[in-house]
Amino acid sequence: MTNMLKYICFLMLACFAFSASGQNSQFSQYYTSSLVLNPSFAGIPPDLQVSLNHKRQFQTSGISNELSQFSILYPFVSSGFNARQFGGIGLTAFSESIGDNFFKNNGFMVSTAYNLRLGDFSPDYVIFGLQGGYFNESINFGNLQWGSQYTPYLVSGFDPNAADPSAQFNDMVHYPVFNAGLTYYFNPARTYRLYKYSAFSGFSFKNLNRPNTSFMGGEVARKPMFMTYHGGMEFSISHKLRWSPNGIFYYSTDNRYQFNMGSYVSYSFSDNRSLKANNLYLTFGVWYRLRDSFIFTTGFQNNNLQMAFSYDLNKAYLFTEPNESLVPSFEISLTYTLGKDKKGGSSSNPLF
Repeated sequence: MTNMLKYICFLMLACFAFSASGQNSQFSQYYTSSLVLNPSFAGIPPDLQVSLNHKRQFQTSGISNELSQFSILYPFVSSGFNARQFGGIGLTAFSESIGDNFFKNNGFMVSTAYNLRLGDFSPDYVIFGLQGGYFNESINFGNLQWGSQYTPYLVSGFDPNAADPSAQFNDMVHYPVFNAGLTYYFNPARTYRLYKYSAFSGFSFKNLNRPNTSFMGGEVARKPMFMTYHGGMEFSISHKLRWSPNGIFYYSTDNRYQFNMGSYVSYSFSDNRSLKANNLYLTFGVWYRLRDSFIFTTGFQNNNLQMAFSYDLNKAYLFTEPNESLVPSFEISLTYTLGKDKKGGSSSNPLF
């Protein structure tokens, strides 16, 4: 395990050497929207789980951007006396709206994962995940104003009845996506009586099929491939207090990259070390998206239910005069685990 810890630290430190440029639509609560981050997360929850994320950003003009996902995960568990989880399957519905439905992106994804244990009594395993989905993107070209519609003969300078080139564009495109991922997890059950920490490290690869997303018939605009590295650890400071440093690095084949680093602190209000039912945990976290924004998160978990709220504050908005394109966003997440026994169990993701 010592070598694995060195590997995690090396990758996280290497990511600090890169600067971030460009940004894709993404949730601020990375691990509660786990199947969007990495399909191998389908093999982590030990019980049936339902999760929902909704993120909204308001512009000063009243226009809003929204991002949502809904996921259901079901574990694969072997039968018999020595029952073990050997994988899982997940279904995700995704919706994105920019500029009050000017641009929309909707779709669904099916994820499946296989867990490879590194030994009969080993506290770690590797999870392999595959994901396939189908998306459609649409643009409301009717709400655009074109240069050919401007004229010097009108006081307003704009003639909405003039011809425009929108007829050469398709209003909607459809395409399939194929993704893959893997995650290494040490001590996922968080048995901190035996080990003082848990650790995870993983990669995901999106748009492996490079789908064509061009709105012009006969033209080709391939979606770039997208690689993500995520890693972190959780330390048991005491039976009540846990600390989890994390890092996420994104890179796409069109040379865009981004690095996020953050940390969570979780506090339990229970004195029961065996993690009985109704053990309330409060979690606070801060993330920094390099050269872009700060993300503040708070949440709670009480046995089957967990809820979190995050506030995404753009750095330029924080330190300079507010700008219409630099408005904070808000995100809320709900996760409910069905069938979780009264003594608790392994967590569904690195945050809870």
